[in-house]
Amino acid sequence: MPLFFFYAIGMARPLRIQYENALYHIFSRGERKENIYFDTRDREHFIELINEMYLKYSTVIHCYTLMRNHYHLLLQTPMANLSTAIHFLNTAYSNFFKARHSLIGSVFQGRYKAILVEKENYFETLGAYIHLNPVRAGICSLDGFYPWSSLPFFIGQKENTFQWLKTDELLKGRSAKEYKNFLMRWQINNRDINPKEVYGTNGILGDEDFQKKIQNKLKGDPLKETSASEIPDYKAVISFTKEDIFSLFFNLFHVSQSQILVKRKNNQLRLLFLYTLKKYTNLSLKEIASIFGIKYNSVHPLLRSFNKKIDVAHELKVMKEKIDVTLGKK
Repeated sequence: MPLFFFYAIGMARPLRIQYENALYHIFSRGERKENIYFDTRDREHFIELINEMYLKYSTVIHCYTLMRNHYHLLLQTPMANLSTAIHFLNTAYSNFFKARHSLIGSVFQGRYKAILVEKENYFETLGAYIHLNPVRAGICSLDGFYPWSSLPFFIGQKENTFQWLKTDELLKGRSAKEYKNFLMRWQINNRDINPKEVYGTNGILGDEDFQKKIQNKLKGDPLKETSASEIPDYKAVISFTKEDIFSLFFNLFHVSQSQILVKRKNNQLRLLFLYTLKKYTNLSLKEIASIFGIKYNSVHPLLRSFNKKIDVAHELKVMKEKIDVTLGKK
């Protein structure tokens, strides 16, 4: 069995990257996109918990925004303790929120997202993106006042009294007026910003050299905790090959390559394999099409067909979920 399958099957959840002074874009949404804040007291308590997180884990926040049903943090961990810090924040807030509003069930939608950020090239962009969240949502304008964001501390509307909020690195010596002007220019120039500019690819936001540096951390011994704990999402960073996916199908479903690829009516394995290649490898449409002996412009129609079948074919849906859970992307 290939090495990565031992890791993927033997460990239920991908590990987070953790090293001293790592920088992250953290965001978490409400379950079913429902509100995670109902009123001022909810938001105030969340801010109080950020302060408690700082006191317990020494985390630094460069900027933040609390929206109706999600939050964004630009967070740095001097103590290499991302998992314990955010676990504390989300768990403590969930318990408070459910008790205060007499709710049951999950408050947040799955695991929080933690994007590892290359500070040199993406720090300022992320700061602007996070600060402008309420503006893009139409909640306020840059000339208005949104109290549940760090922006008022940057543009002179409030004095920063939080030890955990570090404004100087994003300000870069600019005055409140200069930073506001910077945001105005950034907003105009980035109305149609590519999501990859703020969310990255496979849990990493950085240039090619930065991504290679992270990937190279995996090549020593990816099963060692000291190695695997240095990656944001082991299974997301590793680029799976066609052979890896064939091996996965063999191990999960006990099917051969010929059974997967055979052209026959209602071959659900063929559609499932196409879906898996598209989602979990870096193969181009032409490369995927060549595996199936079809034209590259046929790939997307087949994927649409697959998505329709998922809604009505229970067995196919179960198989897809096994793949998503195994590869850690569900």
